[in-house]
Amino acid sequence: MSYRELRNFTEKMRAIGYPRVISMENFQNPNFELVADILYWMVSRYDPNVNVHGTIETQDDRIKFLSGITRHLAADGIILNSKSLYAANGYAVKELLKFANVLHEALIAVENYEGLGNFDDFAMSINLGTVKRARALASEITEQGSRLYEMLSGYEGNADRNALENALSFLDLFSSKIDHGAEHEHIERQVQRIIESTRHDVDKQHSLQQSL
Repeated sequence: MSYRELRNFTEKMRAIGYPRVISMENFQNPNFELVADILYWMVSRYDPNVNVHGTIETQDDRIKFLSGITRHLAADGIILNSKSLYAANGYAVKELLKFANVLHEALIAVENYEGLGNFDDFAMSINLGTVKRARALASEITEQGSRLYEMLSGYEGNADRNALENALSFLDLFSSKIDHGAEHEHIERQVQRIIESTRHDVDKQHSLQQSL
């Protein structure tokens, strides 16, 4: 672990609201209690409903604590090395920094979007796993819309472009605004509807091409 990495880590933790002061001296020797506190604090912000092993007294407890959290995060594409975290030294800082970067990016996104409130409000209303699922849906709209556009480009005037235009317009809106609660569920249903509509037009245009 370099001084730059530790400085970057301490700055990110301070930015996302971690209440304790972290210094270089904290990781000169293995400090599992501090690593566990940081990790628990971050994962609780990431998903308040996460089930975490409640004690770190024994080696087995620590393994269960780390494996439970890392499996939960891995499901959302955040891969942390349990062995490095267990070492509770500079290598652990590198892993914790990966997670801190995710939370910091979420904080920046919230601050850049007027109306979501502060980071605490955001953490209580929507977890980052939901954001990832939303982005996956938006990516699928893009893929299906691109396929439809390529097919329509050679057949001017012989097809309805409404589904494509709706999909692309919705994607523009979606990429600039992430709602939550009932509004988010409504958005997800609309995304699915647009995807299905776009898929239908893709299939229709494909059949038309084959018949010509």
